[in-house]
Formats: sequence, C-alpha cells, structure tokens
Amino acid sequence: MFKLITVSALLSTVTLVAAGGPAEVCTGGGGCVERQITKDCCAAVNQNTRFDEVFHQCIPDRNLGLALQRTTLTIYKVVNGINTGGMVDCCESRGAGSREEDIGAATSVC
Repeated sequence: MFKLITVSALLSTVTLVAAGGPAEVCTGGGGCVERQITKDCCAAVNQNTRFDEVFHQCIPDRNLGLALQRTTLTIYKVVNGINTGGMVDCCESRGAGSREEDIGAATSVC
C-alpha cells in the first residue's frame, strides 16, 4: 500500500512539472485569445497537438512513460512541439494575431 501511495504522489509531481511549456494561441484586439480561431488552427496544423478546452490553447501532446529497471523507477517524457510557423500563418489568414504562452496561462477570451 505504501508503494502505491508513493508512486501516486510521484506521478502527480511529474504531471505538474510536465504541464509547463509553450502553447500557441491566436489573438484578437487587445491581446485576448480568439478561442474558435485557435481551435480551428490547432486542428489545421496538427503536428501532435491538441486544443485545450479549459485554457483555450493549442498545446503539444505529452507522452509520459514509465520504465521499471530492476528496483528503480525511471520516468521519461517525450514532448512533441507545435508547428509555430503554421499556427502563425493560420491565425493571420483568419485575421488574427498569434503568440506563444505558457501552458495554463490565465488569459482573457475575446
């Protein structure tokens, strides 16, 4: 039971650490996030990305892997990036700007 609790706590910590990083958004007047344009562009330039409905951001998929090596637990992270140029072009083609921000950043929606 103790091992299960320890592993759960460790995985929670890793998930929190993995949550930081770059996200892309399409912006409107005043720098607010254009939710629908961001969602559409995230799908249009799909390069292992997904649209986050809570923060209205296009974020890279994160794959957390666990490897058990005898008695030690090794945690590794594979992060796929966002096609930033594609996002910029897509946002501009829809009359919006774009910017990179931290995943989970608090921004206003247009």
